Amino acid sequence: MLGHRRFFSDCIHHRKHPVHLHGHAFSVVRSAGNSSYNFANPVIRDVVSIGNSGDNVTIRFFTDNPAPWIFHCHIDWHLTAFVVPLSTY
Repeated sequence: MLGHRRFFSDCIHHRKHPVHLHGHAFSVVRSAGNSSYNFANPVIRDVVSIGNSGDNVTIRFFTDNPAPWIFHCHIDWHLTAFVVPLSTY
């Protein structure tokens, strides 16, 4: 089963942010700044840049590790400054 979650990000400084999903590796099927999807052979990561303000990133992952998992910006001080989304399934 593939997980489907939508996270909204409004970067205050409109700069690129690397985001990390705990507990899973994911397929990046659409990268920031790109309008096409790659379902055939996407790269596998656990961190991806969400790009600039207005960019979209699409990831897919298998929901085979049930638990509450943190999805957060990988810039350390952002963990203490911003809300950290929690994904559960």
